[in-house]
Amino acid sequence: MIDQLVQRHPGLVFHVITADPVELSTHSLPQRHIELALGALPAAPPANVAAEVLFEDRQVVMAGIDSPLVHRRKLTLADLIDEHWVLPPPGSAPRRYIDEAFVAHGFSPPAAHVATFSMPLCHQLLATGRYLAVLPREAIRQAKHLPVRPLKLDFPAIPRSIGIMTLKKRMLSPFARLFINCARGTVGRRW
Repeated sequence: MIDQLVQRHPGLVFHVITADPVELSTHSLPQRHIELALGALPAAPPANVAAEVLFEDRQVVMAGIDSPLVHRRKLTLADLIDEHWVLPPPGSAPRRYIDEAFVAHGFSPPAAHVATFSMPLCHQLLATGRYLAVLPREAIRQAKHLPVRPLKLDFPAIPRSIGIMTLKKRMLSPFARLFINCARGTVGRRW
């Protein structure tokens, strides 16, 4: 979307922040550090935040193509507990969902060897073949050019609503409205 908008409007400048969706909705938007947030929506956005769902996603376990786990036909969560994991930071909403999925199936959550929200860092570590990560299904499409693949695993579906958050009763800039319309159009073509 950024590339589409910059091609049409070369003067646009984007300031992108990678953060926990709850942090964005409870601090960054209300304090007006950002005008909008695009990504996973918190289960219960604050009353002063408008949330528009663009599409529904779910989580999958990913590994690098050099990982021996990629070629295994039948994996269980028990097979993966002691692996090296790249996970969202402790206490974040995405991490809680992942931890709850493991606990719901009778397992302790895996220990994170790396805790980050950085998707590029996650992709780079996965590509080594030595790490695993729980990522949105949409990440598979985004990472097609990278040597990473989803594992053949019956992983409990962790639903994620992906959308846009804005502050209620705040007039959006023309740029923000342009970005939101582009997001809606991009999602409409893809889903």
